[in-house]
Amino acid sequence: MAKVRINESSLRKIIRNVIQELTGLNVGLGGAKPRGYKSVATKSAKKAYDTSDSEYSKKSSDYLSKKDVYDKVNLAKKYRKAQRGGGYLYTSDVTTAKRGGYTENPEWTSADSDLRTASGDRDKAKADRSSKQVTYKTSIDTDVAKTKAQKTAKPPVASSAAWASGKGITGKGKGRGKGKGKKKQN
Repeated sequence: MAKVRINESSLRKIIRNVIQELTGLNVGLGGAKPRGYKSVATKSAKKAYDTSDSEYSKKSSDYLSKKDVYDKVNLAKKYRKAQRGGGYLYTSDVTTAKRGGYTENPEWTSADSDLRTASGDRDKAKADRSSKQVTYKTSIDTDVAKTKAQKTAKPPVASSAAWASGKGITGKGKGRGKGKGKKKQN
């Protein structure tokens, strides 16, 4: 085996590199979060989004069932008038209804009212779901940003004592032993 000489500065470099690899020293404060990291805010936003999404699904299916009922009620039967022999006469014309003694058909009025209410509820649930979705997506983007390493300046390679005295860095300046001239002899 070959004998390897390791001096103090190269040993410090090796140790520093190993520490950086293990702790992620070259990332921002606290280091990067692991892949798939979800913060508490993201988890609660996901829960709120799931709740609003299921609520929207319920309201949407309720609307569709009310729409089916409304569609089954003939639009031509908006107004009705009792006949002499039993049964009703129906019309959808407002002027005929007002002149001919017609009243609003309760079946049609009920279906129309239910449909309007269900439509309003569905629209509110949709807006709530959209709002929660935006919050959730924003929270995910924040978490993704936390999982990426943020580069910072690397520490100087020389030891701190050499760094402070100016001898451990490259470049020209006092303390490097250059540019001082010859020592004066008395």
